[in-house]
Amino acid sequence: MKQFLLSLFLFGAVLCHHSSFAQSRFYRNNQIAIDRAKALLSKSCHAYESVKPTSAGQVKADKKLIAFLNEFYNNDIPVTAIAKKLDAFLGRKWAFDTVNLGSCMKYQVAVRSEGNIQAVVSFTVFQQEVVYKRISFETSIKTRCVSPAKDVADLVDINYLDIFCLSQIDFPVSFCAGCGKVECDATNYSKIKSDDASGYKLIPADSTNINFMVWYRNDTYLTENADADFITIANNHNTYLLYRLLFSPNQVAAICSLEAITYLEGTGVIKLPDYIAQKIEEIKNSPLQIAWQQPDLVKKGGAYKDLNITKEKIIAKYSKSP
Repeated sequence: MKQFLLSLFLFGAVLCHHSSFAQSRFYRNNQIAIDRAKALLSKSCHAYESVKPTSAGQVKADKKLIAFLNEFYNNDIPVTAIAKKLDAFLGRKWAFDTVNLGSCMKYQVAVRSEGNIQAVVSFTVFQQEVVYKRISFETSIKTRCVSPAKDVADLVDINYLDIFCLSQIDFPVSFCAGCGKVECDATNYSKIKSDDASGYKLIPADSTNINFMVWYRNDTYLTENADADFITIANNHNTYLLYRLLFSPNQVAAICSLEAITYLEGTGVIKLPDYIAQKIEEIKNSPLQIAWQQPDLVKKGGAYKDLNITKEKIIAKYSKSP
């Protein structure tokens, strides 16, 4: 009897070891993220459910999709290999949406599977290296509130993610409040070590939000409004960060920095060092093409110098901002 109990104990120990070994290193934090999303939902909804059940075929397709997203996030894969894996994953050629950021290129593609999860993957290439990755996904089946009875159309299928997907996901997730999406991003800091000899000043490893801005978000120059993040940086008089961003490989980010510096200089807050004044003139006269947006025109191509943005207009843009 003792031998049987000992064997049973050892079997259980081995089983637990293998289960914990196979579990994603992000599982605990992802469970916390889901629990927080549920707690937030519970404030206005006492009971909720999926709008409709998910089929076994959808679950199978989602596990296949998640396996691809895991590999995309965790492995150092070049652009050609990412494209090849997408072709093999979905059985047909995929064309990326690309945005030229100046000295780096942003790629984005919607990965549409037969499952409940619909994902978008993005990555940015700088000096032939993938330096930034982003995953965003939502569910085609949503969550609805049953007590009190009302639709909650913008929420992901949170119970489905918790029960069927959480143990499969091997990347950190966060829930975008109010947008109905799950998001994740990663910067490959080993690929973006600052090298002043290259002419670029890159962002250190502790600047997560700035890296998101440089490598992903700032892909279109706004002619009529100042960028909200650059307003904050300018209002804090953070010239150290503005001077670094002026040398960014993202031309739109460099232009936004130029305008924030111009505003601070034009209102008498700072005086420009010679090397900053020289860099500003280089950017003003650069032939690099950017996407730009006016209230009635979206994402037109052209060089910043062709937009004829005056110092007075820059100061007006920043002065009207709260």
